[in-house]
Amino acid sequence: MTKILLGAGLLLAATAAGAQAAPLAAQPSARDGIQTRAEVVQRARTMFARVDTNRDGFITQAERQAVRGQMRQRMTRAADPARRAEMFARLDTNRDNMISRDEWTRAEALRGQRGAEGRRGGMGGQRMAMRGRMGGAMLRMADTNRDQRISLAEAETAALQRFDRVDLNRDGRVTREERQQARQQRGAMQRG
Repeated sequence: MTKILLGAGLLLAATAAGAQAAPLAAQPSARDGIQTRAEVVQRARTMFARVDTNRDGFITQAERQAVRGQMRQRMTRAADPARRAEMFARLDTNRDNMISRDEWTRAEALRGQRGAEGRRGGMGGQRMAMRGRMGGAMLRMADTNRDQRISLAEAETAALQRFDRVDLNRDGRVTREERQQARQQRGAMQRG
């Protein structure tokens, strides 16, 4: 069985979403690395529901900042060495001081179930993705009617616009290769 040694940074990234996530349209939704327009819309809806804390159908700057503060608290707690050791111990079910692929897969499955049941977890990198997407420049860009808040329709439209920029062959699916090409193009534009 292949064993995977995970450093504290990787463990933090995987279990507490400490790694910086890619933009919504570039975030793969399945192990195959392919994302569809329908998946982008669903992810935008899920994230919108999490940020619209007062359930009025709009995301405001105050809601975005409140969610961001909660994320910072979780990340600070997860960065604690004792907390990381606890997370590692939870993943290392056979107590061999290594996390095998099977242990990792079981933990991922459990996190997905908890998220589906509405409990803690299940968000993975979405917490970090929300940080850039639902805040700051995103709020201004998605707020097409300039009313200082984002409706679900505006959030979906912004997510699909990003998706379309990355879907280079316009087949309604974004592959790993397209994400890589889009990153290279953005990098070339920023340098030039």
